[in-house]
Amino acid sequence: MKKIHFDTIISTNAFLKNHYHELADFFLVSTTHQTEGRGRLGRIWNDDRNSALFSILIKQEVPVNLIDRIPLIAVTSVHKVLSRLVPRILIKWPNDIIMTEKKLAGILVESVFAGDVLQSIVVGFGINVNNRTFSTELLQKSTSLAIETDRFYDIDALIDEIAKSFQTEFQAWRDGNDDFIKYCNRFSSLFGRTITFYHDNQEFKGKAGLMAIDGSLAVSTPEGNIYIHSGEVSLSDNRELPLKPEK
Repeated sequence: MKKIHFDTIISTNAFLKNHYHELADFFLVSTTHQTEGRGRLGRIWNDDRNSALFSILIKQEVPVNLIDRIPLIAVTSVHKVLSRLVPRILIKWPNDIIMTEKKLAGILVESVFAGDVLQSIVVGFGINVNNRTFSTELLQKSTSLAIETDRFYDIDALIDEIAKSFQTEFQAWRDGNDDFIKYCNRFSSLFGRTITFYHDNQEFKGKAGLMAIDGSLAVSTPEGNIYIHSGEVSLSDNRELPLKPEK
């Protein structure tokens, strides 16, 4: 896997989206600081130069209707690496790693089109690593490896490990292995919990079920079962469930 590192850049996703045509499949770009880092739904990703910030370019042909699987494949690869460092971390559909209800890592997948033709996919990773403090806005919502373990981590080594894990998970999927969805459901933070979400511009409450192979989340509501493919999901209950992996 070829890679390049910047001390400061607008965003690693933006770099790959602007230069995909001249870069190889699985090219990785990382940075110490992003001036315009973003998360899902247009949110700003703030960093203090203590996070693992990187993106990976996918140029292999992926049918458009399968793109929703990529976040779950990516979050599986991150969870497998981080779970060796901190216990009891969970996967929040569709793209976050959380611990004690706080965000530890997030993933942003973006597609690059020329007209109606998919040219590439960019998978962005943001992981709170050596962060010790957060803004007032994020203080109750975020945590880091350093906070949870009181240790300092080699960010470059962590990036390399996660990138290798992602390439392995992605290739397994391309070879017909769908075990990533079983893994995500095994460590789901939402399963069995009451959530609030929007569907067809309406607010609903329901009990979260399993993540489906197409990347959607099943939710049981008084109106029937709904499968949501995107949007914001928030917990309507505050209880912390014990981790009960599926057999």
